[in-house]
Amino acid sequence: MKLIYISFLLLSIAVKSQIVRPLMGIGYNRHSQFYNSSYFNFSTGFELNLKKHIKPEIEINCFLGGIGDVVNYSDQNIAIDVFSSNFSVVNFGFIPKIILFKEEDEFYYFQILPKYNFSKIEAKGDYLLINQNDATKSIREKETLKESKQSFGLGFGIVFNLSKTEKSDAIAFNLLYQHIDSGSLISYLKHNNSVINTKDVFSFELDYYFNLSKKKK
Repeated sequence: MKLIYISFLLLSIAVKSQIVRPLMGIGYNRHSQFYNSSYFNFSTGFELNLKKHIKPEIEINCFLGGIGDVVNYSDQNIAIDVFSSNFSVVNFGFIPKIILFKEEDEFYYFQILPKYNFSKIEAKGDYLLINQNDATKSIREKETLKESKQSFGLGFGIVFNLSKTEKSDAIAFNLLYQHIDSGSLISYLKHNNSVINTKDVFSFELDYYFNLSKKKK
């Protein structure tokens, strides 16, 4: 929560200076061990328009995902126990973004996205041992694990301006190697029986940049 508060405080200061474009985005991450073989992330933050080819970004990312129910059965095909798990990540990211091949009259340009991440990760497990004689006497055990990690990622994208004005709304399509090990903490839950590694997952992200500066009359 402190990271979110700091992000919005910095955003309010930067908007007043009229050198920023706030952003919101959504990302898709594919991993075969998660429910529907994917998990998602959402982001908010802002771009600092310092120079033509240097536009740093500060953002908050939230990653969410989970594994579907894992059910063990007896030889008679009767459910013995059920285990489910999920994770969430609040990530603070700093991106010293580098702009490539940008001309004043072009409506698109490319960007390189080196990224520093500081992540607060949480994994939750829910285990149910089913009483075969009386379901109301089944035993449920819940567990939560937390950790903080730092990492470095890299990305590449293309940005389309939505108008030819000096400061325009824009849409970016990015491919990122986040290097955030979002789901691996699930591996350490007491009743988990699989090893999960999400360090090498690529993300496809769609970001929208808002122009909040006042146009000159």
